[in-house]
Amino acid sequence: MPITFGYQYFNFDPEEIHEENGNVDFLKAMDLFNAFPWQEQFEGVLKLIESDRSTTAPTIFFFKTDSHYLSISATDDSGFLVHYRCNLKYGELFISNNILERVHGISVEDCISEFYKGELKNLLKLFPLEDEVTDDIEIRLNYNKLNLYTPLLIMIVPVIYLIVYSSHDFFAPIMFLVISAILFLAILPKLLLNFKYWQNDSEQVIKYNPKSKVLTIDKKGKTLEFQKSQISQVELVRAKTAQRSFEVYQYLRFTAGDLVFVVTHFTINPETLLSILNVNFKETEVFYPKLKFNTVTDKEKRRRERLYDVKRKEFLQTCADWETEKLLTVVKQPDYYADYAVSAATEVLERRAEK
Repeated sequence: MPITFGYQYFNFDPEEIHEENGNVDFLKAMDLFNAFPWQEQFEGVLKLIESDRSTTAPTIFFFKTDSHYLSISATDDSGFLVHYRCNLKYGELFISNNILERVHGISVEDCISEFYKGELKNLLKLFPLEDEVTDDIEIRLNYNKLNLYTPLLIMIVPVIYLIVYSSHDFFAPIMFLVISAILFLAILPKLLLNFKYWQNDSEQVIKYNPKSKVLTIDKKGKTLEFQKSQISQVELVRAKTAQRSFEVYQYLRFTAGDLVFVVTHFTINPETLLSILNVNFKETEVFYPKLKFNTVTDKEKRRRERLYDVKRKEFLQTCADWETEKLLTVVKQPDYYADYAVSAATEVLERRAEK
């Protein structure tokens, strides 16, 4: 059975795998593992983490089929995670770079060797895969409107004070007003957040199809639909750790072209939505997590343009020798490939058509 090779870099989309043509034998597989730029990738991972961005684990793949493969990944030099999928089962093993910490002394080389022999299932304990979700996932507001007014419960304190002391304390009414004013000013920021979050999410329905990777936003009768690959940035906004009074308030801000939309924790836990979409994101901590939509500065636009040009150039080099059929697959399936990949593949096809 022919075995092919693929890889992911730290700055790839989690679902983006660059596959190369040609059969890979065991010796070449070992060469590819050893020649992979692991150290360079680790440095890239660290830079993203330091800038509060999530990252894709640098990974190499050896495919027998789409559902039968071996992957080897690492985010630092502590060791490698070996993942083996055999149709409807999978197994994983972390292999430390410290030989003394390895399970039964198993090395990455052993795993690659057993994979080529067809015996890796005897080396790893396999578990059944969960059923893949292929139908639309619908997400809508899941928040009791009465909870909007929860901060007001503290206003019962001055009322109790007035009831208890009004009969024998001349200044009780004045103190009632003072305490009420102080408490109201204290809860006002939360009330504003509650109503802004509710206003944003109350008439917003989100649908995502994991198979086609199409995201649909239906808001107040207006429907927006785009491919996951068109999302240029995802930002998780939450309050600073020290701001405990706002710790539950968080939201995701998505940017797709000129479109910016927000989903708050009133609808779904942001981390759950990130898991469903399987996207990388930037985490931003703020003093007060109010909703902000237009956050793309000219500097950020220039950074994105430079990144697009770099990744497009890299992909042009990667796909230059691909067969026409494979290039057409990229062009015809923009939901599975980044926009720079589609653009590069289109350029290669146009060059060939001119010859």
